[in-house]
Amino acid sequence: AFARNVFSILLYALLIFTFALQIAMPLVVATLFPGFIGNEKFIATVDLSRITIFYNSVIFSKAN
Repeated sequence: AFARNVFSILLYALLIFTFALQIAMPLVVATLFPGFIGNEKFIATVDLSRITIFYNSVIFSKAN
């Protein structure tokens, strides 16, 4: 029962973290890769990062 409660808390925390990163991804990419600002690579990097962070959250939730 304890493990199930901990897993539930971690799953909700992971979902909140994932949605926050989805929203803030342009800021994250602009901070990490300032050379991409004003370039078509910036939009592509933001889009691919949003896909990747969602994929990672699914993989991490299934790993437990």
